[in-house]
Formats: sequence, structure tokens, C-alpha cells
Amino acid sequence: MTRWLVVGGCWVVLAASLAHIQPWSVDDAYIVYRYAENWVAGFGPVFNPGEWVEGYSSPVWLVVLTLAHALGADTPTAAKVMGVGLVAAVPVVLVLAPRTAPLTPAAAGWAAAIAGTSGPLLAWSGGGLDAPAAAAIALVAWLGHAGDRWWGPAAAVVAPLVRPELLLVPLLQVADRLAARRWREVGVLVAALVLVLGVHEALRLYLYGEWLPNPFYAKVGSTTDQILRGLRYSRRWLPSCGVAVLVGLGAVRHRPFAAMVAWVLGHIAFVVAVGGDGLPAFRFFVPIAPVAGLAAALAVQGTAGHVVGAVVVAWQLAAAIFDPRLAPRYDKAMLEERGREVGSWLRDHFPADTVIATNTAGTVPYYSGLVSVDMLGLCDRHIAHAPVELGAGRAGHEKADGAYVLSREPDLVMLGAAPGTREGAFRSDRQLLRHPAFRLDYKREFYRLPSGRIAVLYRRRGSPGPTDQGARRGPEAR
Repeated sequence: MTRWLVVGGCWVVLAASLAHIQPWSVDDAYIVYRYAENWVAGFGPVFNPGEWVEGYSSPVWLVVLTLAHALGADTPTAAKVMGVGLVAAVPVVLVLAPRTAPLTPAAAGWAAAIAGTSGPLLAWSGGGLDAPAAAAIALVAWLGHAGDRWWGPAAAVVAPLVRPELLLVPLLQVADRLAARRWREVGVLVAALVLVLGVHEALRLYLYGEWLPNPFYAKVGSTTDQILRGLRYSRRWLPSCGVAVLVGLGAVRHRPFAAMVAWVLGHIAFVVAVGGDGLPAFRFFVPIAPVAGLAAALAVQGTAGHVVGAVVVAWQLAAAIFDPRLAPRYDKAMLEERGREVGSWLRDHFPADTVIATNTAGTVPYYSGLVSVDMLGLCDRHIAHAPVELGAGRAGHEKADGAYVLSREPDLVMLGAAPGTREGAFRSDRQLLRHPAFRLDYKREFYRLPSGRIAVLYRRRGSPGPTDQGARRGPEAR
């Protein structure tokens, strides 16, 4: 009964978190929604019809959202519902863990409490991306591994298709079996991993012609600056959310869970190596949150463990309440809200064959339905491969090629983030503003949106303007 009270308490915390930070979705989630809806529409898993670029990082999340949309669900709503459902399921899985893994009921209860109060996990439950799915499948994989259940390695094999960095999960499970000389299990796991990833890689090469997803090329380099940025990102996360990881290091003495602790540390090292993340609420640390809670509960089993567990839970709750970085609705401007308005306005007031170049590659293309040039390169192969040194700027916002953007002859260019700025904010923006052809061929125009905000657009001379009189010019244009 006590453990189920813990589950209820976790659900109350989750509901309070959602009430506090919703409505909020990350803009990047709408990239995946656009891929899913284009697939259902018959164009294939693409960002723009006819342009085969893998601008997503989770094939499993894309397939699930595609199926949901094909069955008639609203894609953004389906993503939120599934994300919240997965986070709500984490404490349930943990309190049931003693049935399958060598875990005491008390440890299971504390694991559920610690995981259920993790700020990043709570924040990303309704964010729309694949982070909750990554956290859930990592937890299932490690519980199954500790309990010698078949579904542990099965989940581990699928995990890299949920998030590519979760490849470390099956690799460490293979290493653990090698150390135990369980040769047959090693062979089966390696064969399954090679089969699943081999088939997926063959499909990727056939569809997109690249070995890795396009966001990898857009975001990841090999510079010292990138590692230093990753260290800063991890340092900001550690005080508020890393206490469970620090406590959980003691779980390494429990033989079935030693590889799990090694995975948590390996995942942190990966986050540092790729330079952290440009999205809010420490998204890259969400996959380890439930497993870190499990490790912390294992490390403090015993009478003193109740005190330590209570301290960890209280610490995490305080961070979730008082750390603005864990409340993305308030930590970051509501880009999703502004992009939705701009995209819907463009759909209603510009011809359907308009081409727009934008840095807001999620909501603006999704709601406008227009062919879009992603100037940050997540969904554009050329910009993703641009020879730009990474690490000095914000993660995922450094690649650029203004001359290439001009070569696409977009009808509209929106600098900065939605609803646009005069001077721009990113490298492509600055390159465009310095380019003689841009200054000659594009005219800055201002439009008042229904909310009263002013949209700042650069329209190519000769391109069609708004299709009706409802698109009123903003006061700056007078």
C-alpha cells in the first residue's frame, strides 16, 4: 500500500508540474509532426515534399506519431498525451520492479519517489519530443537486465532507435555479459543488435543517403570548445538535478546493477562530448532520470536510506519549484506560441506555393504548410554539412550558409526567431544582411498579427504579397 501511495504522490507532482508549465511544447517537436503528417499524406517521411533529409533523431517516435495521425489523432496532442503517459508509468514500473529484479520493496518505493520528482523528466513529459520515451525504454532495459528477463535485452536493442545515444545501453549490456562469460547470451544480443541496426541503417542509406541523422551533422563537431560547452551544460544541471546521480554511484557495489551505473556515467560523458543541448530543461539528461533514481535508492538501502532518500526527493522538489531552468515556459520565451501564430497567419495570407526561409523550423513550417528552408540546418543537408567550427555558440544554432539560402530563392525570409527581427540573431541572418544580393533583392516589411505582435518579413522583390486585405501592415511600415 505504501508504495502505491508513492505512485499517487508522483502523479500529483506530475499534475502540478503540468499545470505550472503548460501550455508549452518545444518548437523542434513540430519538425517531427511535419515529417509524420507528410508521411501520412503520401510524401514519405520528409520535411519538404521531394527533399529527402533525415531531420529527426528518433525513428521510433516518428513511427508512433505517424500511426497516431493515420488513425485520426491530432499529432501535437498525441505526442503530449503519450509523453505524459510514459512519465506517469515510470513510478508504476519501479514499484513493480521487485517482481522481476533483485530489489527490495522499500528500495523500489524510494526509486519511484526519486524518479517521479526529477525536474527534467517532469518538464519534458509534455514537451512533445522523444525524451520521455527514451527514459522509459532505458529503465525497462536495465530492469530487465538486472532481473535476467528476456525483455531487458529486447528493450536495449530497440533503445538506439528511440534515441541514437542509447546505443550505449546494449553495448554495456554486452560488456557485462562478456565479463560474466555468458557467451550464448552475448551472441544472441549482438546478433539481434546487428540485425535491427543493420536493417535500419540500410533503410537510412536508401532513403536519405547518410550514415547518421542530419541533426548530428548540424549539431556535433570535434572541438575543444564543444567539450567545454558540454561541461558548462552539465555543471548547470548537476546542482539541481544531479544529486540522485551522485548518491546513486554507491549502487555500483550491487553486481546486477553495476553496468547500469556505468551507463549513467557514460551517458553524462556523451552529453559533455557533444557539447550539451540548446533546448531547455536539460533535455539530454532526461533518459537517465529514472535509472538514476533507481541507482540512488539501491545505494541507500537500510535505515539511513530513508533519511537520504527523503533528502534527495526534497532537493529535487525544491529544484523543480524554484529553478527557472526547469520551468521552460518561463525560462524561455514561448517560441512555440509565437511560431504557431506566424505559421497560421502565413497559411491564411500567402499563396500555397510560397517558399520561406526561417530559423523557427518547427511551428512556422508545420502551421503554414509552406516549403521551408531551415536556416539552422536541422532539416537541410547542405547547411548541416557547412564547414563551421562548433562549440562557441548555442548548441544546434551554429551552422549557417547565407549564400546557399539565397540560392534557394525563398519568397520570404524571417530573421531571428518567430515573429522575426530586423537585425537577426543567428549566423545565417548576419551573412544574409551583409550579402549585396539580399540587400538588393529583398524588402523588409512589417505585418500586424492577430495578437498585436508585429511580424518582420523580408520579401523578395517580385514575389507575391499577401493574398487579401486582411494582412494589415504594422505601424513600422508606415
